[in-house]
Amino acid sequence: MKEWIISIVSITIINLMTDILLSENELSSFVKKCIAIISMVVVISPIKNFINFSTDKIFEYNYVSDDSYLYTHYNNQKKFTENYVEELLDKNGFKNIKVTLWYNMQDDDFTIQKILLNLNNLVIYNNSVHINKYKEITSLVCKALSVEEDIIIFNE
Repeated sequence: MKEWIISIVSITIINLMTDILLSENELSSFVKKCIAIISMVVVISPIKNFINFSTDKIFEYNYVSDDSYLYTHYNNQKKFTENYVEELLDKNGFKNIKVTLWYNMQDDDFTIQKILLNLNNLVIYNNSVHINKYKEITSLVCKALSVEEDIIIFNE
């Protein structure tokens, strides 16, 4: 506030000095108009402090991660994916395989780290004779989830 009052007094003194020093001609008219504009700016300048308005805050976006929501979302996606793989294997003649996924919770996306396929209760209803069940199951899972073979773990 003190600076504002000093600015008003200063601009008033400058205005008086120019009135005294300049004679009446086109140049003095131009200078007086410039000083009048500067005076208005000085008088109006503290209004922005009262409003305290910043355009930066309009476009500011604070991203806050809700961990409980993400945990619930990833678990729902995990269950859905596990059920999808189990149904896919079931349709292809491999019944009663329990699928368990491990995924990365550190990323903002659903990244599968390991896939555990429990074959304890496996029943094969495939008409093929002498099939390599590991190779067939691995192929189906890799195609369905677009993952590498090395993350698939079998448990019997």
